[in-house]
Amino acid sequence: MELYPDCIFDPVCAASGSGGMEAKMYKIIIADDEEIMREGLISLVDWNAMGFEITGQFEDGEEAMRYLDENPVDVLLTDIKMTFVSGIDLAKYVYERKMPVKIVFISGYKEFEYARQAMKYNVVQYLLKPISLNDIHNVFETIRKELDQERESAKARNDRKKKYDGLLSYIREQFFTDLVLGALQNPEEIRKRWKVLDFHVDPSECHCCIWNVSVVDCEKYISENWDYGKDAFQKAIQNVLCISKDDLYLQIIANHGEKFRIWMNDSDGCSKDAFRQLTEEHMDRAVCNAEKLLGIQLTAESEQYFDNLFALPADRISSDSGLPILAKIFTDTEQLSDQQKLLMAHIRDGNRESAFSLADQILRQSVSLGLQKSKMLFSDLFTRITSQMKKNGISFPEERNPDRIANALSGLNSNEEIRNFIFSLLDACLQLSKKDEEKSDSVVIQHIKDYIRNHYDHDITLDDVSDQVFLNPIYISRLFKHKTGENFSDYLVRVRMENAGELLKDPRYKVYEVGYQVGYQSTKYFYRIFKQYYGCTPTEYRRKSGWKGGDDIGHEV
Repeated sequence: MELYPDCIFDPVCAASGSGGMEAKMYKIIIADDEEIMREGLISLVDWNAMGFEITGQFEDGEEAMRYLDENPVDVLLTDIKMTFVSGIDLAKYVYERKMPVKIVFISGYKEFEYARQAMKYNVVQYLLKPISLNDIHNVFETIRKELDQERESAKARNDRKKKYDGLLSYIREQFFTDLVLGALQNPEEIRKRWKVLDFHVDPSECHCCIWNVSVVDCEKYISENWDYGKDAFQKAIQNVLCISKDDLYLQIIANHGEKFRIWMNDSDGCSKDAFRQLTEEHMDRAVCNAEKLLGIQLTAESEQYFDNLFALPADRISSDSGLPILAKIFTDTEQLSDQQKLLMAHIRDGNRESAFSLADQILRQSVSLGLQKSKMLFSDLFTRITSQMKKNGISFPEERNPDRIANALSGLNSNEEIRNFIFSLLDACLQLSKKDEEKSDSVVIQHIKDYIRNHYDHDITLDDVSDQVFLNPIYISRLFKHKTGENFSDYLVRVRMENAGELLKDPRYKVYEVGYQVGYQSTKYFYRIFKQYYGCTPTEYRRKSGWKGGDDIGHEV
């Protein structure tokens, strides 16, 4: 079975165009029990020229009510007096149901005072009989301007909400990543940052847990059954795992190909047992949905449950054995890599407390490895940090070069000495990073763009970029959007589409070959993304560019 995963992940869509608001015809209905009046209004007035289209006409208010219940309407033009249900009854009906409909009354001079009484129902205008075309034009020109302004305001509100939701999503993702990896341990800071996350439960009463999920035979599945790329695959899995629930909040805090680490917390303040049952039921459904929707098998197991957010740092630092809980998985190089990239991100952001907390967490974890391996670990870590800072254009003093750092660490004889030394190194890195922040940001963005432009024909993901610039993926996503105004995935699609457009002008390449050359294994998927971007299929684009040959494949997608 072939499945387009529209319902599971949002494919990138970057349509071309001016970006302005498209002209809109506003919908108007007419209610009048005099047929000659209705016909005259419809045939003698150029509604389209004023920006309106008549979508209904009724000889009685009751018919208009039924239409209003089932159809969107912007303006109701109605006679104030009709045989059964009057215009005032209609206005009251609209008002009581809070319908977003503007009402214009048609009335005679004798009915004018009667009409004024209905102004409490938000009737916006009236037309006095006999009605002149000039009066209609003036009234509906005013209404059109009001509707345009309301539309602009609604768009502005929606844009603000989208920005707020996007920012909230980032803040939540960063918060839980910091909390789980060890960059957030201070109870006061936890409570302070929790306040802006829009949860209705106290952090001291918020049950939480971490689960690990793996995709069985992931590489085989992707190579044999998945045509949309690894990035789309990861999004599909994330959306299956994190289907929204009112009583449970879920967040992917790390993913590495076939492995996903999931944070869950109670969002309504349920009991400990109820929370555990909720999470287990959710993961059972997620595993079932993954098999039904995508045909893949997942294994899911809980890593640990916590009574509240403040228990997480405490349990991380100590256990019954005297060793850190996370020391059990410290041999997991992915876990360490996540922490190191996050440390680099906090150094670049100048987040002193987070950087020191995370470095301290890594140090505590390394205790179980022994003194010698701890020194090697931190020698490798700061070699990578200082090398990356130099790549980013930050000048590093000679006395802090990797060889001298390694020599200094080799002469230390205790974990406390190691701690003091790495904290001094960290302090130096923070100061240097803050000094050249703007220059460094520009260099990092350019590195990311260069990597994309050199590898767009490969199946690249944000994790691949993360490895190249040694930064946490969340940080990269935020930095790239902030500095370029464009999402990472949008930029990748744009680069691919620009190159596809150029290749399509070359008659040597068939459409499916162009798709492969810009990173799409599925010709159908390439067609789909291309049409979203350019507004036409690759074959149509090729013809517009002067192509004289036939279609490359038997049908358009």
